[in-house]
Amino acid sequence: MMSWEISEETLRAYCAGLFHDLGKVWAQVPGRGTEPSRFDCETPERHQVRWDDCDSCKRRYRYAHAAMSGTLAKETLPEFRGLADAAALHHAPNAGELGDLVRWVVLGDHLSAGERDDRYDRVGHDGGRSAPALLHPLAKKRDEVFIRPGLLDSRLLFGQLRAGDADSARAAFGEVFDGLRSGLEAAAALSGGDWLALSEHLTGAVYRGAMGVPSAFMTAVADIPLATHLHLAGAFAAALAADGSRAEDSAGARIGLVAGDASGIQEFIHDTGSRRAARALRARSFYIQLLSLVAARWVAIRCGVPPWCAFSVVGGQFVVAVPAGRVGMVRDLQEELDRVLVAAHGPGLSLNLAGLVCSGEELRAFHEVYRQLREALSVRKSRKFEALARSGELFRPQAVASMGRACRTCGREAIGGRVEDDDGVERRVCEFCASLEDLGRALLDSKFVLLEPAGPGERLSGWRKVMAELGHRVELTDRPPERVVRGAVIALDSEGLKKLPCARLVATGRYAPRSRDGLLDFEEIAEQGEGRKLIATMKADVDDLGLFLQQYFTERPPSPSRFLAVSTALSLFFEAYLPELAAERFRNIYLVFSGGDDVALAGPLFDVLDFASELRQEFTRWTAGNDDLHFSAGVVAAHAHRPVQAGIEAAEEALRAAKGQRPNGAEAKNALVALDVWLKWPGFETVRAYEQKLVELVRGQDDKKQLARRALQHLQLLEKAAPGRYEPLIWRSYYQLNRVARDHRDAEEVLMDLRKAAFEPAADGEPGGRRVALAARLAELRTASDGDTEQRRRTGGA
Repeated sequence: MMSWEISEETLRAYCAGLFHDLGKVWAQVPGRGTEPSRFDCETPERHQVRWDDCDSCKRRYRYAHAAMSGTLAKETLPEFRGLADAAALHHAPNAGELGDLVRWVVLGDHLSAGERDDRYDRVGHDGGRSAPALLHPLAKKRDEVFIRPGLLDSRLLFGQLRAGDADSARAAFGEVFDGLRSGLEAAAALSGGDWLALSEHLTGAVYRGAMGVPSAFMTAVADIPLATHLHLAGAFAAALAADGSRAEDSAGARIGLVAGDASGIQEFIHDTGSRRAARALRARSFYIQLLSLVAARWVAIRCGVPPWCAFSVVGGQFVVAVPAGRVGMVRDLQEELDRVLVAAHGPGLSLNLAGLVCSGEELRAFHEVYRQLREALSVRKSRKFEALARSGELFRPQAVASMGRACRTCGREAIGGRVEDDDGVERRVCEFCASLEDLGRALLDSKFVLLEPAGPGERLSGWRKVMAELGHRVELTDRPPERVVRGAVIALDSEGLKKLPCARLVATGRYAPRSRDGLLDFEEIAEQGEGRKLIATMKADVDDLGLFLQQYFTERPPSPSRFLAVSTALSLFFEAYLPELAAERFRNIYLVFSGGDDVALAGPLFDVLDFASELRQEFTRWTAGNDDLHFSAGVVAAHAHRPVQAGIEAAEEALRAAKGQRPNGAEAKNALVALDVWLKWPGFETVRAYEQKLVELVRGQDDKKQLARRALQHLQLLEKAAPGRYEPLIWRSYYQLNRVARDHRDAEEVLMDLRKAAFEPAADGEPGGRRVALAARLAELRTASDGDTEQRRRTGGA
């Protein structure tokens, strides 16, 4: 087992860098007085009314927020020697002469920001030129959408202010500061005087208390949260300390970066048998999320820096700040990681590493640094398991399991697993897959995950063994720990973060449809839906995110902290808000995966279609209406007994079609393919409105239901209708609709409107006939009687 050997000097540099600007929050609290800024004041009698009156503190600390950082550290973390002084002195005129710790903090601060605006304090009559509020990181720059200062939760970016509303922004800082202080006090209690433990819990406290306020706002663009700036400042300071850097300025500093990218995620998540698939899908998705996080932390620890120097872990990808002198370890780390993963689940799932060293000047163009990392990762992915292949380990013969001995989930030999009676069918599951099913059950009722050093001699199996091989013992729990934790405490949702304000929010979609007896399987989930009992699957992801970021950083300085701010804002929607939305309002939706910038889910057909509409509306609201940020989706439906893997693969194909160029010249992407019909999002909403009208028509009068159903069939036959196109099938349907309208006067207006719409020119993707036919088909499925076998025969396999 790996030991977590990180020097105290490196840990102190990380914590001091992470803490150094927290006084900026206190500086904006109304009515705070001057006492917080009297950190070791030499002339307190002059420091009673205004900071400006105390020449000694101004000369020593330069800015009031620096002195406040020192006071805050002294009051909340008194056991940690040197932390308060390093935080208070990071703006001192002679900071470079005050020892290595202060110098590394200053360098980390400069490397993270890439730009300077140190005036954060309301001194004299200078209240700043804008509100002390965070500019929405995802909004268009010209729109100047501000976020109301608040504590981190899944809805943070929805709290918007009017531009320039400084009074409302400052009024919110009291609550933010109280939350920050409570997080720092909780971090102190869980750390027990241990610097490694403090590095873990302080990271969570800083994110909760400083993610909703800007790192700077007076002369800089205020779109960087203080938390992301501090996290990177701490990570860079730790990397410099572990390297023993003697650099005097940021230009001369050198930082190592190691990036990781998981390959084979979709195949791994979907690699489950059709029976009882719901037991494992959510757990497999969470396992990938946990594996990426643990692997990133493992890289950091092996390189001699604190675990949270893994500053970005999103959607199976991560970036870690490491000492420049340790980047050469990447090859050995890759071989060791390959060996662990191949032993656990064969060559289907890999985690590829690439590293580089960059100067402080190069970090100022972080988007270019990140592009180089992605290119290096692409090369590595084309040569995955290279060392194991060269040594022959990858091709070592494996036992071939007989049909009776094969795992019903992954197909590998079920050694050490278990045999279950599954509705009268014998089901053999291997040890690893059985452990994932257990994880899925435990995940439903868990609020926290503890990541602590794995002890020597621990006998672990399944997924826990993989984590232990990477140095981590993992514990899931429904309540916050009440002991010192020399590791990370992960809150799985916003509620967990409220219970433990120093936990690190790494949200996951724990919710899955369930009954009193446990998880519902997909056939049971289908029964919860309206109309025909079908299971729909949907894949969606953000369009052209790379191009968006490229354009984004032509308008703003591409500093590391700004890059992390954008990434964190996007992942917060998919990893935190979206799962909570599903759990609260879409109880029949099963989130298979949600992270990074994409989502995969399954559920009853009409629940999925409703969720797709809601997803688009909420994403638009999350991005403050930025029309450069949008996503596409693919939705397919089938009988519930079809393997979910096949459904998700079909949804992936539909997603590709949604993003593809249309032959009629319609703009590609920002679209949806639903049941093989390509639509722009406004067109989809039009279809749903048509569908609702037709459903109301069918359900309106019992004595005319069959007449209305006949109208649905004729509307579907108008699928190929187009202006000037009158094939025999089309004109017969046209004629029959007239007859139905004549016999069903209540339906006449609706049917005539839809008949007219069917012959409209192509708009929002597909011709009017396709939209009307899809609406009729959906209405027919939605109103189908469960026992109507003739209806099932007519609609066929959806």
